[in-house]
Amino acid sequence: LKKLFPHRSIPHYVWINGGRYLAATDGEDLTSENVQNVYNGKDIQTSYVPEIEYNIRQPLFENGNGGEAPKYIYKSILTPFVNGLKSSLSTDRDNKRLISRVAFTNARLSTLYSYAYPEIQNLSKAKLIIEVENSEPFESGNTSPGWQSRNLYNYEAQFPPTSEQKAKKIIQHDLEKFFGYILRSENRVLDCWVVKVSNGSIATNFPGNLKSETNLYDNDGTDIYFNNYPLSNLLNELERLYGQPFLDETGIDTPVKLNLPADLLQQHEVQARLLKQGIVLTREKRELPVVILSDN
Repeated sequence: LKKLFPHRSIPHYVWINGGRYLAATDGEDLTSENVQNVYNGKDIQTSYVPEIEYNIRQPLFENGNGGEAPKYIYKSILTPFVNGLKSSLSTDRDNKRLISRVAFTNARLSTLYSYAYPEIQNLSKAKLIIEVENSEPFESGNTSPGWQSRNLYNYEAQFPPTSEQKAKKIIQHDLEKFFGYILRSENRVLDCWVVKVSNGSIATNFPGNLKSETNLYDNDGTDIYFNNYPLSNLLNELERLYGQPFLDETGIDTPVKLNLPADLLQQHEVQARLLKQGIVLTREKRELPVVILSDN
């Protein structure tokens, strides 16, 4: 009987009529009303829930193990690189703009950390210092298949609708558990490029009706020009190219007119051109606020 009618506890009632199995219930459902329902061909009213098959050695709810998964209150998963899957970021929000799901596919660790930690989201790489034993996961220019298979990840988190700030806290905790890196802010003395004014304001001496334009991002091999354009755009690009901080100590708070070599990595040529236009570019040391990412 135990093989025919598996059960977890007793009393355990099996209802059979005319050789046909009708239901399995507990003792509370053995009522005159249910007996009459059986004779009248009606359904038995029961709160009994049949046992769901579950293998404790297999993932819960995967392939029906433990039945169909209910709506998750909280869930996070992390998998390695999946060949053929596009790199992406997606979020689910409700009509109040609260977030309930964040998902990354084939994402770099730097992308995951930049999303989770607002303090590094807009921080230049020159002010983010990586101090880890294995720096391979943070190699920004590496796109080889071997590197991708070792260092790209798929991550998804589901949780009750919450603010973006709290959602990022959840992801921070997951990243700390999964990878063990920690972030901290401190001041450090760094080698920097410092920009100063040497000869008046030559770079700011141009007609006020000059069209605001630059070919900085054209990569057409010609000299780079800044016409009535913010100096900060140039310094941001130089900081990206050189991987070192560029500090503006010119005091210039208006757009500039500059002409520079096509290859901004030609340091001496860049310095010489700037000097002719009244701007000095030198290497100096400065104490600056930075963010450190390190092993735990």
